[in-house]
Amino acid sequence: MTGPSWWSALLQGGALLLTVLGLGCGLLVLARRRDVRQALSVLLEFLLAAGLLRLSDDPTYRALATTAVIILIRKLVGFGLRANQRAGGPVGRARSTAGAVPVSEPPSGSAS
Repeated sequence: MTGPSWWSALLQGGALLLTVLGLGCGLLVLARRRDVRQALSVLLEFLLAAGLLRLSDDPTYRALATTAVIILIRKLVGFGLRANQRAGGPVGRARSTAGAVPVSEPPSGSAS
């Protein structure tokens, strides 16, 4: 550990607090939005912040690897969310039909 013990304890406590808050906020998003990917995205944001705090306290290869894995998962989830939004999935906004021209069916039995 680097720095005074009180500083290390403060950083580790902050990281633990961010982890708990991330779990709580992720569960709240899941309960309100019913979207696992958005809840996971929120959780990963908090876990990234916690990982960076831990990394600032104890810059080891293990802490660096853990933070890198969290960033990778966060990017993959973000990519999945954006792809789902472009496809008009449940995460994206509902497509508006206001101002759309209705398509009429051709008359049946019309002579050419």
